[in-house]
Amino acid sequence: MSANNSSLTPNEIFLAPEIQDLGGIRNVSKTFEQFAVLILDTSASMYCLGNNRLKKIENTWIAVREFIQKMMISRNAAAFKIACVNYSSYATVALGITEIQAVDIDQLLEPTEENGGGTLLEPALIEAKSLIDEFLSQPNPSGIYRSAVAMVLSDGLIPDGNSPTLELLRATPHVSITSTLFSEAELSDDDREQCESILRDIVATSPNHYTPTASAEELRRFFEASLSVSNQGIGIE
Repeated sequence: MSANNSSLTPNEIFLAPEIQDLGGIRNVSKTFEQFAVLILDTSASMYCLGNNRLKKIENTWIAVREFIQKMMISRNAAAFKIACVNYSSYATVALGITEIQAVDIDQLLEPTEENGGGTLLEPALIEAKSLIDEFLSQPNPSGIYRSAVAMVLSDGLIPDGNSPTLELLRATPHVSITSTLFSEAELSDDDREQCESILRDIVATSPNHYTPTASAEELRRFFEASLSVSNQGIGIE
């Protein structure tokens, strides 16, 4: 984030208005490496209509593409890598570890078929941990600082967040976890409370790393803020 926003908490950054002057592509020396793993709910409920008369899955991928486009024109673009794991009743690595400048936005499309069957987070966490372990184990001859963040999105109830894989991720140095409930008004108050409780449990050690979102714009800002919390406040600049 820019220097004049360094005092913002992650949750304040999530809710802040646009605060970055991205300008054009700026090439600077790489002094760190930052890896983002998007863990995205693709269960049947994500294919219901949401904001702007679009399906929630469509709004999600609008946010994903805009997030990646902002990273591409950041002065820190050379430092960013990204991956994407989709989950429903099973998990799929939709995008492996990729340097941000090598991502083909035109080929990065939302799933077009409803997966249904459930919203099982554990298989997605297993895939995400494997990707993060691979990133952190890559050769680092210059010894630059490396960090990773797993960004968990769900639009409804998921199994209890207390999983063995989650505990391993929490214990991994330089790894952060953020979460969001991507939902509008379709949930009852009781269901929303239960969903938010589980997603807060996922980031139990850092409660400010959870935030609710209800639109593509809010979701993009969640992704951007998540990037900054994983690297000592440095994110898209």
